[in-house]
Amino acid sequence: MMNDRQLDKLLELRKKTVLRFSKDEKKFAEEFFAKIDPPAPHRFPFLRCAAILLILIGVAAAFCLPLLRQPHLNWNKYNKISEAVRLFGGDAAVIFFDNELITGEREAAGVPSNLVTISLWTGTQKLDLSLACSDNDSIYLDDGIYSGDVVVSRPDATTLVLDLELKIDGKMVRTVIPAVRRVGNRYEADIIS
Repeated sequence: MMNDRQLDKLLELRKKTVLRFSKDEKKFAEEFFAKIDPPAPHRFPFLRCAAILLILIGVAAAFCLPLLRQPHLNWNKYNKISEAVRLFGGDAAVIFFDNELITGEREAAGVPSNLVTISLWTGTQKLDLSLACSDNDSIYLDDGIYSGDVVVSRPDATTLVLDLELKIDGKMVRTVIPAVRRVGNRYEADIIS
Protein backbone atom coordinates (compact mmCIF):
# COMPACT_ATOMS: atom_id res chain seq x y z
CA MET A 1 0.00 0.00 0.00
CA MET A 2 1.00 3.52 -0.65
CA ASN A 3 1.16 6.19 1.88
CA ASP A 4 0.27 9.81 1.30
CA ARG A 5 3.81 10.89 0.79
CA GLN A 6 4.46 8.33 -1.95
CA LEU A 7 1.20 9.22 -3.62
CA ASP A 8 2.09 12.91 -3.64
CA LYS A 9 5.47 12.10 -5.10
CA LEU A 10 3.87 10.04 -7.86
CA LEU A 11 1.39 12.80 -8.66
CA GLU A 12 4.19 15.35 -8.74
CA LEU A 13 6.11 13.15 -11.17
CA ARG A 14 3.06 12.78 -13.29
CA LYS A 15 2.53 16.56 -13.51
CA LYS A 16 6.07 17.11 -14.70
CA THR A 17 5.73 14.60 -17.51
CA VAL A 18 4.65 16.17 -20.81
CA LEU A 19 2.46 14.05 -22.96
CA ARG A 20 3.14 14.27 -26.68
CA PHE A 21 0.82 12.71 -29.19
CA SER A 22 2.03 11.85 -32.67
CA LYS A 23 -1.14 13.39 -34.20
CA ASP A 24 -3.19 16.42 -33.39
CA GLU A 25 -6.85 16.10 -32.43
CA LYS A 26 -8.26 16.95 -35.86
CA LYS A 27 -6.11 14.42 -37.71
CA PHE A 28 -6.81 11.77 -35.08
CA ALA A 29 -10.58 12.37 -35.38
CA GLU A 30 -10.47 12.10 -39.20
CA GLU A 31 -8.59 8.80 -39.11
CA PHE A 32 -10.79 7.45 -36.33
CA PHE A 33 -14.05 8.21 -38.15
CA ALA A 34 -12.62 6.98 -41.46
CA LYS A 35 -11.92 3.60 -39.84
CA ILE A 36 -15.41 3.45 -38.34
CA ASP A 37 -17.36 4.55 -41.48
CA PRO A 38 -15.24 4.21 -44.64
CA PRO A 39 -16.47 6.26 -47.66
CA ALA A 40 -18.44 4.39 -50.31
CA PRO A 41 -16.33 3.46 -53.32
CA HIS A 42 -16.88 5.71 -56.36
CA ARG A 43 -19.35 3.99 -58.70
CA PHE A 44 -20.39 4.85 -62.24
CA PRO A 45 -24.02 6.06 -62.15
CA PHE A 46 -25.46 3.48 -64.58
CA LEU A 47 -29.09 4.16 -63.73
CA ARG A 48 -28.73 7.90 -64.21
CA CYS A 49 -26.94 7.46 -67.53
CA ALA A 50 -29.52 4.92 -68.72
CA ALA A 51 -32.37 7.29 -67.81
CA ILE A 52 -30.72 10.19 -69.64
CA LEU A 53 -30.11 8.00 -72.69
CA LEU A 54 -33.77 6.90 -72.77
CA ILE A 55 -34.92 10.51 -72.54
CA LEU A 56 -32.61 11.52 -75.41
CA ILE A 57 -33.86 8.62 -77.56
CA GLY A 58 -37.45 9.62 -76.83
CA VAL A 59 -36.83 13.25 -77.81
CA ALA A 60 -35.03 12.19 -81.00
CA ALA A 61 -37.88 9.82 -81.89
CA ALA A 62 -40.43 12.58 -81.30
CA PHE A 63 -38.64 14.76 -83.84
CA CYS A 64 -37.89 12.00 -86.39
CA LEU A 65 -41.21 10.11 -86.51
CA PRO A 66 -43.18 12.88 -88.26
CA LEU A 67 -40.45 13.01 -90.92
CA LEU A 68 -40.68 9.26 -91.48
CA ARG A 69 -44.46 9.38 -91.90
CA GLN A 70 -44.28 11.84 -94.81
CA PRO A 71 -44.13 10.13 -98.17
CA HIS A 72 -40.81 10.47 -99.91
CA LEU A 73 -41.05 12.74 -102.91
CA ASN A 74 -38.40 13.89 -105.29
CA TRP A 75 -39.35 17.56 -105.37
CA ASN A 76 -36.89 18.38 -108.18
CA LYS A 77 -38.87 16.48 -110.79
CA TYR A 78 -42.09 18.23 -109.70
CA ASN A 79 -40.37 21.62 -109.70
CA LYS A 80 -39.21 21.31 -113.29
CA ILE A 81 -42.68 20.38 -114.59
CA SER A 82 -44.42 23.12 -112.58
CA GLU A 83 -41.89 25.68 -113.88
CA ALA A 84 -42.51 24.51 -117.44
CA VAL A 85 -46.28 24.98 -116.95
CA ARG A 86 -45.67 28.44 -115.52
CA LEU A 87 -43.49 29.40 -118.52
CA PHE A 88 -45.68 27.92 -121.29
CA GLY A 89 -49.04 28.69 -119.70
CA GLY A 90 -52.06 26.43 -119.25
CA ASP A 91 -52.92 26.04 -122.94
CA ALA A 92 -49.81 24.11 -124.02
CA ALA A 93 -49.13 20.54 -122.96
CA VAL A 94 -45.71 20.13 -121.37
CA ILE A 95 -44.14 16.69 -120.93
CA PHE A 96 -40.63 15.73 -119.91
CA PHE A 97 -39.19 12.51 -121.32
CA ASP A 98 -36.24 12.06 -118.94
CA ASN A 99 -34.81 15.62 -119.11
CA GLU A 100 -36.07 16.48 -122.59
CA LEU A 101 -39.01 18.90 -122.70
CA ILE A 102 -41.69 18.19 -125.32
CA THR A 103 -44.64 20.49 -125.90
CA GLY A 104 -47.95 19.52 -127.43
CA GLU A 105 -51.61 20.37 -127.54
CA ARG A 106 -54.21 19.93 -124.80
CA GLU A 107 -57.94 19.53 -125.32
CA ALA A 108 -58.99 20.49 -121.78
CA ALA A 109 -59.54 24.18 -121.17
CA GLY A 110 -58.67 24.14 -117.46
CA VAL A 111 -55.28 24.89 -116.00
CA PRO A 112 -53.20 21.69 -115.64
CA SER A 113 -53.15 21.43 -111.85
CA ASN A 114 -51.99 17.80 -111.46
CA LEU A 115 -48.28 17.00 -111.65
CA VAL A 116 -47.53 13.37 -112.58
CA THR A 117 -44.21 11.52 -112.65
CA ILE A 118 -43.96 8.02 -114.09
CA SER A 119 -41.04 5.60 -114.31
CA LEU A 120 -41.86 3.62 -117.43
CA TRP A 121 -39.86 0.48 -118.15
CA THR A 122 -39.94 -0.50 -121.82
CA GLY A 123 -37.99 -3.74 -121.99
CA THR A 124 -34.60 -2.99 -120.44
CA GLN A 125 -34.81 0.77 -120.93
CA LYS A 126 -36.18 3.06 -118.20
CA LEU A 127 -37.93 6.25 -119.23
CA ASP A 128 -38.92 8.91 -116.71
CA LEU A 129 -42.03 10.73 -117.85
CA SER A 130 -43.27 13.92 -116.15
CA LEU A 131 -46.35 15.85 -117.19
CA ALA A 132 -48.91 18.37 -116.04
CA CYS A 133 -52.59 17.71 -116.69
CA SER A 134 -56.09 18.41 -115.43
CA ASP A 135 -58.45 15.70 -114.11
CA ASN A 136 -59.90 14.81 -117.53
CA ASP A 137 -57.41 15.79 -120.15
CA SER A 138 -56.22 14.69 -123.57
CA ILE A 139 -52.70 15.53 -124.73
CA TYR A 140 -51.47 15.20 -128.29
CA LEU A 141 -47.73 15.13 -129.11
CA ASP A 142 -46.20 15.36 -132.58
CA ASP A 143 -42.42 15.52 -132.22
CA GLY A 144 -39.82 13.71 -134.32
CA ILE A 145 -38.81 11.28 -131.53
CA TYR A 146 -41.96 11.34 -129.39
CA SER A 147 -45.48 11.35 -130.81
CA GLY A 148 -48.89 10.07 -129.83
CA ASP A 149 -51.69 10.60 -127.33
CA VAL A 150 -51.99 10.67 -123.55
CA VAL A 151 -55.55 10.51 -122.22
CA VAL A 152 -56.00 11.30 -118.51
CA SER A 153 -59.07 10.40 -116.45
CA ARG A 154 -59.86 10.40 -112.74
CA PRO A 155 -61.57 7.25 -111.38
CA ASP A 156 -61.43 8.34 -107.72
CA ALA A 157 -60.10 11.10 -105.47
CA THR A 158 -56.58 9.66 -105.08
CA THR A 159 -55.88 8.14 -108.51
CA LEU A 160 -55.33 9.39 -112.05
CA VAL A 161 -55.35 6.90 -114.92
CA LEU A 162 -53.14 7.67 -117.91
CA ASP A 163 -53.85 5.87 -121.18
CA LEU A 164 -50.61 6.13 -123.17
CA GLU A 165 -50.38 5.49 -126.87
CA LEU A 166 -46.95 6.83 -127.75
CA LYS A 167 -44.35 6.24 -130.40
CA ILE A 168 -40.89 6.58 -128.83
CA ASP A 169 -37.89 6.31 -131.20
CA GLY A 170 -40.02 4.34 -133.65
CA LYS A 171 -41.19 1.88 -130.97
CA MET A 172 -44.91 1.85 -130.11
CA VAL A 173 -45.82 1.92 -126.40
CA ARG A 174 -49.44 1.24 -125.45
CA THR A 175 -50.28 1.00 -121.76
CA VAL A 176 -52.68 2.16 -119.08
CA ILE A 177 -50.99 3.53 -115.95
CA PRO A 178 -52.69 4.27 -112.62
CA ALA A 179 -50.86 7.13 -110.88
CA VAL A 180 -51.43 7.40 -107.13
CA ARG A 181 -51.56 10.68 -105.20
CA ARG A 182 -48.56 11.22 -102.91
CA VAL A 183 -49.12 14.71 -101.53
CA GLY A 184 -51.48 17.45 -102.67
CA ASN A 185 -51.66 17.40 -106.47
CA ARG A 186 -48.52 15.28 -106.98
CA TYR A 187 -48.93 11.78 -108.42
CA GLU A 188 -46.43 8.96 -109.02
CA ALA A 189 -46.37 5.62 -110.81
CA ASP A 190 -43.74 2.97 -111.52
CA ILE A 191 -44.77 0.53 -114.23
CA ILE A 192 -43.30 -2.04 -116.60
CA SER A 193 -44.67 -1.81 -120.12
